[in-house]
Amino acid sequence: MAGLYDFNGQYTSPTFTAHPKIDPDNGELITMGYEARGDVTNDVAYYLFDKNGKKLEECWFKTPYVGMMHDMAATKNWIIFILPPLEARSLDDIKKGEKHFAWSEKQHLMFGILPRRNPKPEDIRWFQADNAFYGHTGNAFEGDDGCIYLDAPLTYHNKVSDPGLSITRGPVSNLYLFLVLVLSSRWGGRLHPFQRQAPSRRQTREPLRPLEV
Repeated sequence: MAGLYDFNGQYTSPTFTAHPKIDPDNGELITMGYEARGDVTNDVAYYLFDKNGKKLEECWFKTPYVGMMHDMAATKNWIIFILPPLEARSLDDIKKGEKHFAWSEKQHLMFGILPRRNPKPEDIRWFQADNAFYGHTGNAFEGDDGCIYLDAPLTYHNKVSDPGLSITRGPVSNLYLFLVLVLSSRWGGRLHPFQRQAPSRRQTREPLRPLEV
């Protein structure tokens, strides 16, 4: 079968992530679409389907800015949305033939956390890290300590070497780190994330700043 597939009319976002996730325990499909109400819109649509293609969850929410949300992550109870500072250009620039996305040194790497089941738009919580490029998720899981752990290769500052894809020219880092995002509700019910370098390098433990949007 060739062509577009919308889960028999259940999927209404015009976009679909490059990296949906399949739960190995129950076969559920976890997916999302960004720029879900058209080009350069900050709308994201989250979907959860059972192994037979029946829609279980749908939740639309807003992002702090419009960026290339290439990948995502999922645990038993949470969905992690990654918003890197590959920022969308204006519609006017795109219509003139400019690239759709361009690196911005002014934006933060953002993480959005949403309950996997029964989510509501007001449930999304955003956290900001330093300016960095996040491409693909390695793994995500919930620890016995009540935290969410997210492992991924990370490049600080501008990874993009093509001047046509860069708004501002910052130092290009070729150093890949592993991000361990620890989100905990143990402190007064607030999610509390940290960033840590790979074990092969000097370890740091820096709190990320929650952002209310």
